[in-house]
Amino acid sequence: MKTLIAFTLTLLLAVNFLKAQSPSDIYVILTSIPLADYDPNKDGIYKDVLILDEYFEKIHNHPAIGFSFMSESRGILLRFSHVNYKNVSRPNERTQMRFAEVPRSFLGTITPIDMDVIWPTMTKEEAEVFRKNWRNKLVWIIDRSDMTSTCPNAPVKLIQAMI
Repeated sequence: MKTLIAFTLTLLLAVNFLKAQSPSDIYVILTSIPLADYDPNKDGIYKDVLILDEYFEKIHNHPAIGFSFMSESRGILLRFSHVNYKNVSRPNERTQMRFAEVPRSFLGTITPIDMDVIWPTMTKEEAEVFRKNWRNKLVWIIDRSDMTSTCPNAPVKLIQAMI
């Protein structure tokens, strides 16, 4: 019964999410490494989560998340950030970013940009073009590190972010 209720709730969330989708939405899939495991000698896509302490609880609705593409050897730093601020005078999609959970089958309906394929060979010049083309655009990040369940009906978490 619990499984049926969870599946129904996930399906309802997915339907609402899909209604809000736009053909211009950009999806990025990647495998992150916790920032705590940062190694300056190893290129990687590092994920950090801002812990909500007494100060940050006053301005954030939930923890900010960052995905940093870091390569010391190639001189590259790209960063996607997810934020959701409180008490914004004019809330918009850049200050009130969302999470979404969709059924795993949703992945078959999109063609995400696979950063695990692109990132290892990206040059500094390509990174700058990437940054320029994607500046101020919202993207949905799918982190393979969050996809730990082997259940085919397990929901997939999407994180709205921007460079």
